[in-house]
Amino acid sequence: TDTIILAALQHGTGRAAAFGIPRNLAQVPLGPKGKRLSKVPLNHLYGLNGGGERGAATLKQAVSNLLGIRVDYYALVNLLGFADLVDALGGVEIEVKERLVDEVTRPAWGEPKPRIDVRPGEVRRFYGREALAYVRSRKASSDYTRMARQRCFLSAMADQLDPVRVLQNFGSLTKTIETNVHTDIPLNRLPSLVRLVSAIDPTKTLTVTFGLDYVFARRPADRHPVPNLSRMRTTVRNAILAPELLKQTGKAKTAKQTC
Repeated sequence: TDTIILAALQHGTGRAAAFGIPRNLAQVPLGPKGKRLSKVPLNHLYGLNGGGERGAATLKQAVSNLLGIRVDYYALVNLLGFADLVDALGGVEIEVKERLVDEVTRPAWGEPKPRIDVRPGEVRRFYGREALAYVRSRKASSDYTRMARQRCFLSAMADQLDPVRVLQNFGSLTKTIETNVHTDIPLNRLPSLVRLVSAIDPTKTLTVTFGLDYVFARRPADRHPVPNLSRMRTTVRNAILAPELLKQTGKAKTAKQTC
């Protein structure tokens, strides 16, 4: 739960919305009715019940309460799995927007730390470990900048998803998913979801970062941000029902504009 992104996909239109959720939000409503408030940051909820399906269900419910939208499925990818997925898909091409020089947590014990050294304006195809360093780097940027970079990377991955390449690399993809990905997506739904993702149009995809404008206050004890629930939920609703209005107010941009 180092990175938490909610993706809303719309059938038949090529439209999607990606919401970057700060991992350190405190006092998030819990439970089916949202009457309890979390005492720990959002990214700790998964581990409270020992992880696994119970932890995922807790986190799904919290995100649903936070944003006022039903969460159908989750996919949890560990660091090694992310790197291997990018490799199995043939890499992801990105136009770099910021100077990044950093090294990040190694995906597996005994490996060297993944490094990144890129400059604005470069067009690079990122593979495996370098892709991991690109999305996780925060040495010279804020969590909110990193969240936007992560959503751009995932948007680019979806835009460049080639069903033929997926079939060609099905063996390695299957092995990676079995080992490093946990999800509650039914197996019989996967083909339709792959088609849905590959049809996403970046010019119609909105990206939203729930930054400081969506913070109601700071919790005195630890300075963790407390979310402004009504503002978050209004933005999510408008992103789905009135995307043009949201763009006009400057509260969202298309993936093409952002990335």
